[in-house]
Amino acid sequence: MAPIIPRYLTGQKILKGDRIKYVGEDGIVDFVITDKAADWESYWNKLGQGVMLKVPSFGRVYVPFDDEDLEFASRNENSK
Repeated sequence: MAPIIPRYLTGQKILKGDRIKYVGEDGIVDFVITDKAADWESYWNKLGQGVMLKVPSFGRVYVPFDDEDLEFASRNENSK
């Protein structure tokens, strides 16, 4: 089975450090969660693949890759 490539609904690849908008609020991608992530078997597999965001008004929030409120804003030059 081919690995899932995390993508925004607009098609860009999701990378740690990306600047995003979530429900209209500015934030960044803190880390990307796939089935290769640490703690996948013990924790993340219950939520599924997605991203952890840092959004000042929410703090940290997990969302799946296909969340319609997750919008790509810009690539941070340090994104990986």
